[in-house]
Amino acid sequence: QLTQQYDGYHFTWPSPHIFNPFSLINAFARKRIDNFWFSSGTPTYLIEMLRKFNVVPTDISNMEVPASAFDAPTENMKSITPLLYQSGYITIKDYDRTSRLYTLDIPNGEIRVGLMESLLPNYVDMRTEAGTTTIAKMYRAVLGAEIYEVSSPAVAEMEKILENTYRNINIGLVNELAMLCNKMGISLWEVVDAAKTKPYGFQAFYPGPGLGGHCIPLDPYYLDWKAREYGFHTSLIQASGIINDRMPEYCVERASKVLSKHKIALNGAKVLVLGVAYKNDIDDYRESPALRVIEILEENSANVDFYDPMIPEYKYKNKVHTGIKNIDEKIIALYDLVIITAAHSAFDYEMISKNAKAIFDTRNAMKNIKNRNNIELL
Repeated sequence: QLTQQYDGYHFTWPSPHIFNPFSLINAFARKRIDNFWFSSGTPTYLIEMLRKFNVVPTDISNMEVPASAFDAPTENMKSITPLLYQSGYITIKDYDRTSRLYTLDIPNGEIRVGLMESLLPNYVDMRTEAGTTTIAKMYRAVLGAEIYEVSSPAVAEMEKILENTYRNINIGLVNELAMLCNKMGISLWEVVDAAKTKPYGFQAFYPGPGLGGHCIPLDPYYLDWKAREYGFHTSLIQASGIINDRMPEYCVERASKVLSKHKIALNGAKVLVLGVAYKNDIDDYRESPALRVIEILEENSANVDFYDPMIPEYKYKNKVHTGIKNIDEKIIALYDLVIITAAHSAFDYEMISKNAKAIFDTRNAMKNIKNRNNIELL
């Protein structure tokens, strides 16, 4: 048991120069290992003991404790230190044999994050002013930024939902206007760029193939669901949801019309989708509208490939989709239509525009291209 529990776990092996803090001689003399060395180092128990000894997890770095702190069995514990050590949250930084004092520290950044995430949010009572002050102090130290304190967790959660709902609804607005402006022969992108010259009262939002990520497409609908518990219906959230959810289908309809101008049917057309991330220059495809665009294209019997320099493959509805490995002049020229669904800065838009038969740009990624004869903008 001792070998399995301690060898190489906390210390760099071999480590004969470090005194063993678990008083193994006493343990052998008692012919037992106290239960908390093995079974009690759980977050729940640790939180209970942190409170008992009035220790804040963020204060652990460079603590000095006497060797005797490690000697007591559970019922006589005089320090939280052994539990934190046994659980892997702290390590021995130094030992002074004269004073028999250990200097403790959090071993690395990964453990430090684990300590914050697994212990601190549970240890701190956010319903109290002291709890709010403690957690804010920790985040200021970690993030190096100012932290705004509010009166309750409910206010904090609603604030985050408000942010995402605000963006969701405004994106829904510009997506609907993009569909209208297309019928009117007006570029909404130009309209928004003109509107944002106003120095106050307007924030620019742009249309796209739909919502993506783990916040904006999801949080507002949690609020919509929660509101019904109070007999309330969030009509704006529902309306924007209908618009934003329809955008992948609308983009495929527009793509079909682009192909029709070249006398090519969507059925059987070779289509290249550029970018499956939910926004530019990231490798995250959670809730990405590009996945739905590809799915609808395939449902309409188009032959679809994708290329994303940051996402070589993705999993969607339990199926793995693998992209092509690179693009160049010859590869671009093979396709009847190129659809841009993520405006990655790594794409060579000049090369793409010169070699593509037709381009449907859902992100205004090619705004700097002068010759736009083969480009259609969402």
